[in-house]
Amino acid sequence: MVYEKCNQGKNDGKISLKEAQDCGIPKKHEQEFLDVAGKDGAVDEKEFMGACMKEMKNPRSMAQTEESKGEPKCQDIGEMIYEKCNKGKNDGKISLKEAQDCGLPKEDEGDFLRVAGKDGNVDEDEFLAECRKHMN
Repeated sequence: MVYEKCNQGKNDGKISLKEAQDCGIPKKHEQEFLDVAGKDGAVDEKEFMGACMKEMKNPRSMAQTEESKGEPKCQDIGEMIYEKCNKGKNDGKISLKEAQDCGLPKEDEGDFLRVAGKDGNVDEDEFLAECRKHMN
């Protein structure tokens, strides 16, 4: 999903620092990005997954807010997702269209709609309940 959303240059399976900046990487995390990127200055899937696995074993940085300690919290993750993806009415809900525009893969649409319930939108409570199932 990250590559689909952020890899806007050549379709080379790598994300450059410029692409990461255009995709919303905070300035304070640019050096961490470059550290993961290595000599070529771009992050490929292997480098990204390696950093994610390392982060899961020793959580501390990119996926967290300054206030969070330990593993990223569902609340923090939700806030980042809603800030990035809630582009329609400022109603605290994400529609399927907003999720698609934000990079939701086609194969995950059924899961989205299951979580969304009758109104077809995912609100904060629905997101948090689903997130907590996967974090535990």
